[in-house]
Amino acid sequence: MRLDAEDRIKEISKALIVAVVVDGLGSMVLALALIAKFAFDGGGFLPFVNDDSNVNVMLGLGLAIMIWGGYKIATLLMERNRLENE
Repeated sequence: MRLDAEDRIKEISKALIVAVVVDGLGSMVLALALIAKFAFDGGGFLPFVNDDSNVNVMLGLGLAIMIWGGYKIATLLMERNRLENE
């Protein structure tokens, strides 16, 4: 393996850590929104989740972050595998 490929693999590993953390945060936002949407009827665990529009924004934001994270993780893993197989 070439030296520049090894450096790129190290960069990809760092980017994967960031993408996994961001994806985890998106998962948490989505989970909190789902709990607020279906578990509580107006007596939410936080005052701002009593409003349905806030919960819907949380659902959309969490889902968008998770989609981005999944895409980013998949592309980074494919690139790392390509570099490792060269």
